[in-house]
Amino acid sequence: MRNNTVAALRAALQGAPTPEQSLRVVLALYADRVVVLDSAWKSARRSAQFKHGERAMKLLRLLVTEYWSAIVSGKGDTEARRAFGNAASFTDSETVQSNRHARLLRTFDYDGGEVEMLAHLKIGVADSAVESIRIHFHWDSVKRRIVIGYCGPH
Repeated sequence: MRNNTVAALRAALQGAPTPEQSLRVVLALYADRVVVLDSAWKSARRSAQFKHGERAMKLLRLLVTEYWSAIVSGKGDTEARRAFGNAASFTDSETVQSNRHARLLRTFDYDGGEVEMLAHLKIGVADSAVESIRIHFHWDSVKRRIVIGYCGPH
C-alpha cells in the first residue's frame, strides 16, 4: 500500500481522519463500489481542518456499504437513503435549483460528460470548513458505482 493510504487507514482507526484520508480509506477498501473524482480530492484538501472526521468517515462508510447494497439489491433510493437519517439530502433547495451558478457548482466532469450531483451528505450548517462539510455524489447505475464529486466546505 502507498504511504498515504496507510496513513489514512491509521487515522481512521484512531477516529480522526481528515476528509481526504476518509476518501482514501473508502477507495482502498471499496474500489469496486466508488469513484472519487479529482474535484472531490481538491475540495477535501480544503477541509483538512474539519473537526468531525469520525462522523464524515461514518457517512462515507454508510454510502459505500449500506446505501450501495440497498441500491444494488433493488430496494430503491427511498429505502436506501434511510441509512443516513437526516444527514443526507437527495435534492437541493429551490434557491439552488433555480440558480444557474449554484447548479454549476454541483456539476462535475465524469466519464466524458457532465453530471449534476444534487444528492449530498451533510454535517453542520455553519459557513466554516472546520464545522461543516458536504459530500456530493451520484449513483452510476450502469457501472454500479457511487461517484463522489465533492467532499468539502459547505
